[in-house]
Amino acid sequence: MQPLTIREHQRARPFKPFRICLADGTSYEVRNPAHMLVSAIHVFIGVEIDDEDMPDHFDMRDPTQVTRIEPLPENGQPG
Repeated sequence: MQPLTIREHQRARPFKPFRICLADGTSYEVRNPAHMLVSAIHVFIGVEIDDEDMPDHFDMRDPTQVTRIEPLPENGQPG
C-alpha cells in the first residue's frame, strides 16, 4: 500500500480506529494516531499499549506489505 494512503487513515479527523493487515498475516490495531509514524519506506506501529496509553515499543514494517486497512469499533471493544 502507498505510504500516503496509510497516513490518510492516521491523520483522518475525526480519527477512526483501524486495523492494519500485512501480507504475512500479521495485523496491528491502531486506536490512537500518536501510536504510529509513517515515512516513505517504513511504518512504525506502537505495540503492547499500557493502561496509560503508552506503547512498550514500536514495530517497524514496510508499507508495501500492508494489504488492507479495516475499521475498528470506536467504543474500545476488540474488533
